[in-house]
Amino acid sequence: MRGAEFLGVLLVGLLSACTASLTSGGPDGASGDRGATVVDAGDGSISPGGDVTSNNPDTNTGTIDTTTDSAASPDIKVDPNDPFARARQLCVDLSNEKRALVSSGPLTRWVEKEPCVDGEAKVESDANAAGEPAHSSRGTCGELAQNLCGGMGWGIEELTRYCVEGWFNEGPGEGWEHAHYYQLINPAFTKVACGFYLSSTGDLQIVQTLY
Repeated sequence: MRGAEFLGVLLVGLLSACTASLTSGGPDGASGDRGATVVDAGDGSISPGGDVTSNNPDTNTGTIDTTTDSAASPDIKVDPNDPFARARQLCVDLSNEKRALVSSGPLTRWVEKEPCVDGEAKVESDANAAGEPAHSSRGTCGELAQNLCGGMGWGIEELTRYCVEGWFNEGPGEGWEHAHYYQLINPAFTKVACGFYLSSTGDLQIVQTLY
C-alpha cells in the first residue's frame, strides 16, 4: 500500500474511533480529553502554569490571568469587544504552523462560527464543574471534529499555545489517544473556529472545531 493510501486509511480509522471514544469520554469510561490527556497523558500536569482542568469540581478554584502575552504575534488584530480576539487568531496560526510541518494545507478561520463555538466552550466548562464527561457539546456547531483543552491559572494566549502544541505532540501513532493529532493535521479539513469560555471560578476552556 502506498504511503498516501495508508495515511488515508489510518485517518479514517482514527477519526471513527475518536468519534466513538469522545462521545463516551474514552474507551474505558474515562473523563475524555479535557486538559490532562490533551497536554500531558502522564500525570495530568502542565508546566509552567496552574492546575490542569479535570472533571473533578474540586479543582475549579483560583483565577486566570486574562492579559495578553508579550510574545504574541504583533500581526494579530485585537477586537476591543472580544477579550479572546488575539487568542482566536493565535489558535488558527499555530494550527496552520503544525499542519505545514506535515504538508497539510492551511485552515481558514471561520469567524462566523466563533460565537457558536464559544457556546460549546461554556457547555464544556459547566460539564467540567459538574464532573460530567467531556465532549457533550460535540456537533453543536456542525463540526466534523472537535478538540478540547482547559486549565486554570494560565494566561489566555499561553494556554492556547500549550493546547495546540499538546494536540500536535500526541502523534503520530496508532490508537484513539492520537486522535487530536490526526484531527489537527487532517488535510480534508479546510476551516477552523476556536472558542473560549472563562468561568467565574477561573476555569478556562478552549474548543477547536474543524470543518
